[in-house]
Amino acid sequence: MRILLALASLALVASCAQRPAETPAPAGWQLAFSYTFDHLDTTVWSLGTHTFDGNAAQFRPYNAKIRHGHLELTLHPDHFEDREYSGAELELRQQYKYGRFEVRMRAAKGSAVISSWFGYAEPPWREIDIEFLGDHPTAVQSNVYNSPDANPTLIPPFPILRTLPFDATAGFHTYAFEWEPHELRWYADTILVARTTNASQVPTREMRPMLNLWLSTTASWAGPINPSALPVRSQYEWVRIYQRP
Repeated sequence: MRILLALASLALVASCAQRPAETPAPAGWQLAFSYTFDHLDTTVWSLGTHTFDGNAAQFRPYNAKIRHGHLELTLHPDHFEDREYSGAELELRQQYKYGRFEVRMRAAKGSAVISSWFGYAEPPWREIDIEFLGDHPTAVQSNVYNSPDANPTLIPPFPILRTLPFDATAGFHTYAFEWEPHELRWYADTILVARTTNASQVPTREMRPMLNLWLSTTASWAGPINPSALPVRSQYEWVRIYQRP
């Protein structure tokens, strides 16, 4: 009996170890949404089945799986419809306007490989991005679109690519963007990597938080596609969204 109780206790500890400890909300923010990827609830998240211009991969639900207590997105060299590759995308069904949007993730490595955490909606086109270029594993890209119509419009100095003091593909780190009425800030762990106070760049309508793994066809930006390096995977532990009290 003691052996059984000891084994049960160890199993409970192992189970709890898979879940990240809840941390206090950042100063000035109140937790509005929290999701740990120890399961995939399709009433909370929708799985992408589409693609877009500039993406060599088609999003397929089978490329999003829970493995080892976290979400794993895979980029495969498999043909589907008019694409030679398949990736994955998740979209939160709930929309948000303003807040702090956090993810705990490990980016995928590889030329032309893009791992993203972002907010998006259109029309008009509005988007706030945290992107990782797989051929620049020690950098993070910040980006924002705030267009008057359905066409994406960038305002300099975006996109901004900033060097990190770590390899984003080697382990899990926390990334966040803070979206307020007149300001946007991007963070890697506690490092402020980009900021804008230009009100014309700040979206003012709701967006859905999303994450994806895809393959860029723009070699000048993300490097050439290397089929022999695939499959690759990005991993996600949790998502948290905060709003002002």
